[in-house]
Amino acid sequence: MPPPSVESDIYTRSIREFGGNRVNPRPTRKTTAGFQSYLTDSGVKTVSARQLIFPNHPDVAARLGFHDFLPLRSWWPRGAALALLTQRIEAQTSSPVGVRNWWRLTAYNSDPAVGGAKAGDHPTASSVDLDYRTISERMGAELFLRALEKRCPWLQLSFGLGAPDYA
Repeated sequence: MPPPSVESDIYTRSIREFGGNRVNPRPTRKTTAGFQSYLTDSGVKTVSARQLIFPNHPDVAARLGFHDFLPLRSWWPRGAALALLTQRIEAQTSSPVGVRNWWRLTAYNSDPAVGGAKAGDHPTASSVDLDYRTISERMGAELFLRALEKRCPWLQLSFGLGAPDYA
């Protein structure tokens, strides 16, 4: 078996950093239930497989022939790492975080209704969009992430702060 790539090591290290378990996704069935089982085994408790794979614009996904977006199993550690990071944000800010848009097909991402960034990280399953109830909660999450970025530069965090839609 070849040694893991540097990218794989970043996700493995991220999973461990956020209190999770590195689990091999290969023996797991490539279904929503299989992905949920993988997330649970990885230590994800507050983010569901459904939240990660359900498209924010189901009509656009349907037009492209998809009901949900479940990527290659080799990319599942990316989802586990991002879900564990989301859990950590929730714990640090004592605020619930809405999860929307993890992996997106390039065609879906570039659709005007979706408004994805051309050079964004969603098509490689290296990004997740998070929603907060208030500006204050989002600011708390950003403060936590900025501190995490300084403490763990190896995470290679990037921030795309989309337009908030607060009530």
